[in-house]
Amino acid sequence: MLLAVLLLASLEGTQIAIVALNGKKVMSFKKTYPRGCDAIKLFQNKKMVERYLAGRQFFVIVVVFIIAQVTSFPQIDTLPLSNISVQSLPNVLLFLGFQIGLFGALFVLWLAQLLPQFIANKNPLLFLNLPGMQNVIRLCLLLESLGPTRPASWFSAIQKEELIVPSSDFVKHNDMVDDVFGYEVLNQSYIWTFDSAEAWSLEFSNALMIKSAGMQQLTEELLQITGQLGEATFSNILYREGKVIDGMLQTRGVENTTKPNQWTTFTQNIAGNQEFQREDIVHSIYNLNGTGAVREARVGISKPTKFLSFQV
Repeated sequence: MLLAVLLLASLEGTQIAIVALNGKKVMSFKKTYPRGCDAIKLFQNKKMVERYLAGRQFFVIVVVFIIAQVTSFPQIDTLPLSNISVQSLPNVLLFLGFQIGLFGALFVLWLAQLLPQFIANKNPLLFLNLPGMQNVIRLCLLLESLGPTRPASWFSAIQKEELIVPSSDFVKHNDMVDDVFGYEVLNQSYIWTFDSAEAWSLEFSNALMIKSAGMQQLTEELLQITGQLGEATFSNILYREGKVIDGMLQTRGVENTTKPNQWTTFTQNIAGNQEFQREDIVHSIYNLNGTGAVREARVGISKPTKFLSFQV
């Protein structure tokens, strides 16, 4: 029973992990999850994923049948470790527990299916990095190569047309965050205040969320304005699980670059004293004051952005 449950958990978790990581760049996590990265190398194309899924499904059916047999007690007379007769139990418990096996099904559902799926969904590389996962994957591929799943492929060949559905904006956003930048712009706000026709101030707020492990430096360069700059102050705050973490950030100052057309670009590099954790939020606040008419401001959207807010 224990072996069957562990095997089923491995099959369920590896399915979620492989589908989630298919086509993703995972080699940057090689040091942290060496076995997980090696497991993904087995899937160089879509066909290999299909072969694994077919072999895995056959394997799952066999294991579930084994668990069903192990948890069946058709000739039991008394409850384990007691003298209580099974026939003395209420008919509902007798039906659910010993005839249809509901309690055993719930046990398998919770521990051998949902638990590994939830873990693999949160961190697929962590699950694939567990000892033995690569052997389970190879076993699924071996079973598929023996041919028990081939009839399904023959029947499915009747459907000739392959529908190609373009990725949604949500998927594109996540792909950009995971594969290109490693962090996303969680929130931006621009609050302009005009004291007169010749005096203005701007509060620019930018929140970046870390989405990839191993990062230690961020670059913020989204604000461009025109006008004569006066006083300027900058501050950065790190939030982790909703709490402010002091002493973690190092800012080397904000670079101001003014082009001949009078556009001023602000760039700052924000470094951590140690690597950022996933879901960390770095909140940058700019307070700028200037004189002279501000003709326009430009918002540079070069990174995946969830929310923008403007207020004048």
